[in-house]
Amino acid sequence: MSKNIIFITGGSRGIGAAMARAWSGEQTELHLFSRSTNQKLEDELTSKGAEVHWHSMDLSQTEKSTDFFTQLLEKIDWENYSSVWLFNNAGMLEPIGKVGKKDVTTLTKHIALNVSTPLAWSHEFANILQEKKIEKWIINIGSGAANKPYFGWAPYGAGKAALHHFASTMGVEQEKEDHPIHVITFNPGRTDTDMQGLIRETDEEDFLHVKSFVEAYEQGQLNNPDDLAKGLYDFCQKGNFEQGQIVSHRDI
Repeated sequence: MSKNIIFITGGSRGIGAAMARAWSGEQTELHLFSRSTNQKLEDELTSKGAEVHWHSMDLSQTEKSTDFFTQLLEKIDWENYSSVWLFNNAGMLEPIGKVGKKDVTTLTKHIALNVSTPLAWSHEFANILQEKKIEKWIINIGSGAANKPYFGWAPYGAGKAALHHFASTMGVEQEKEDHPIHVITFNPGRTDTDMQGLIRETDEEDFLHVKSFVEAYEQGQLNNPDDLAKGLYDFCQKGNFEQGQIVSHRDI
């Protein structure tokens, strides 16, 4: 029986872990990429019948991590699989603060992790798998910050905007292919993850909108990552989407 193979960056916690749970099951092979592993999550996934592989790495090292991903794709016998999914989920929020104030080293790491690595992995995914006659997906985790400027989030908003545009353009290209890759970007909205905790701890001097995020948390308005993942899974199974579409949490 053919298997489904899923690659998730930042798969040890938050939205990445939720996607792993939603996509796990019998005949599922999960490859999770993160700096650390999560034994509790692995036990949960394997209990559902999934085959789990952890790959510990720093995804902000774009060239090194992309070489590893490329070699992994090249050695797989694709005749044994019916579908392949790449979730470009890993990301960071720092540096938070107005332009010119924070450490440029953190800025360059941010761009590598949030932009360079997902673009490079998408490139290699298409390069190796374009002509494979199996179901192929690239799902990027985006943000509403791509469309609205937030004081203190210039790198984050710019990075997500780049990811949105890249996916939209790739979607246009895939419309011309005989064996297209399905490409979408998912905007999860304000979701209850560790990143939200970091936001709430930020000084208002660096992030003017921090109070609204604190209020959203206190009022129970944050999205549940597992609910989002299940909704996105159902959305993808229906197949009612446009290539390169930016899918909002409100759409699923």
